[in-house]
This record gives sequence, C-alpha cells and structure tokens, in this order.
Amino acid sequence: MLRIKNVALFQNRHRVPSYVKDWFFDERKNGYNPLDIKQLQDLAKEKCLKWKAEGIQRVHIYLSGLTSATVAALNAVWDTGMSAKLYHYSFLLDKWLPQTLAFFKDRDTTSSLMSSSELQAWNEEQEARKELTLTEYLLFVGYARIFQDVMQEADSGFIDFTKVKQDIHDKYVHVNDTYIDLMKPYFDTRKKQEVPYNVKLREAIKHNRNNRNKAKVNQLIRAVLKGGTYRRKRS
Repeated sequence: MLRIKNVALFQNRHRVPSYVKDWFFDERKNGYNPLDIKQLQDLAKEKCLKWKAEGIQRVHIYLSGLTSATVAALNAVWDTGMSAKLYHYSFLLDKWLPQTLAFFKDRDTTSSLMSSSELQAWNEEQEARKELTLTEYLLFVGYARIFQDVMQEADSGFIDFTKVKQDIHDKYVHVNDTYIDLMKPYFDTRKKQEVPYNVKLREAIKHNRNNRNKAKVNQLIRAVLKGGTYRRKRS
C-alpha cells in the first residue's frame, strides 16, 4: 500500500485541512527570500530525506504561493525518489483540488493524470466560476481571502467578532459590511456551519447584482479592480 504524507508548502501561511500536520518550510518571522534558491532547495531536501526515512512514498503538497519554493519542494521529492501530487485551493468551492504531475507517474500507481472524481471537482469549479462575472469574481476572492486570514487567527483562539470586524476595517480599504457580517456565525465554535462562508458570499454577490443600488455595487467592484478590497492599508 502506497504510504502518503499530506504536507503544506509553508507552516501557517494559509489555512489547510486539519489532517495536514507537517510542511516543507517552517514559519519564520522575516519570511524567506524567494531568490535564495539554494536555501529553499536545502531545506526542502532535508524534509524529504526525513519523510523518506519514515517510509513515505508520495507527498501531497497543499500549495500557498511562492513559485520558487514549490519548485524546490518538487525537486527535493524527485531527488529523494518519492512522488508528489499538488493541491490548489478553490475559493469558490472552499475545497482543495488535486493536480497530478506527469513526470511522477512511473513512481506510483497513478494510471492517469486525472481520475473521474478529480475531473468532476475541476468541472464543479469551472461551473461555479461561470456564475460570476470577472469583476464579481475579483470581489469574491478579495473577501474570501480576508475570511481565510481572520479564521487563521480564530484557529488560535481569536474569536471576538467585534474586534475582528474593527481589525478588518483598520487593515483593509473599501470593505463592505454586508460581506463582513456574513463571517460572524463562523466565529462561534459551538455551532458548526453547514454552508461554507464562500458559498454564502457567492450568493450574496450574485444577489447584489440585481440590487437597486447598482451604483454602490459598481463602485465596490471598481475598487476591487484597483486592488482595493483586499489591499492592505499602508502602515
């Protein structure tokens, strides 16, 4: 049986599924220099050698940006004789979607680049994407990113929504309280929300498309196109 390890690319850079307990790159106060390729390669190789010694054969990598770090991780997996599969986060579905790498196919039991269930997941993403215009999608991603940021803090016990809301206003420009208030139920750890925030947000944006106050909606969308909604305020 193929031994698989689920890992994040970076520690605590983004929220990942609860079963992801390890990562390639540890959290650092000053981050990483994306052009220090040797350092990234050495750190990734060190982790892969450790996992290889544990009997791991394939690594599932949950991505969080920084291309040079992703390449370093894949190089390290290849050099240590393991295989890898990538996972990309879909804001629209609040799911992680898989991507098989062709050059690893001969190292495990993967028979095709995309299984029927994986193809279905990607098709679902494409169908959801068609529901929004480009500007609406940019608006959606802006608030979905804010939600991911604040929920990562909530995971550490930061659950005062009043303070959360004020912090969002302090940190970002052109935020709309309609979309921020949708986040509130998710900070009550006693009640599991059946509908993901991303789904509620998507429906709210579609609803506002038909709102009589279209001028305000269009103003918000223009702000997003300028990077307004999820652009942090300058300190």
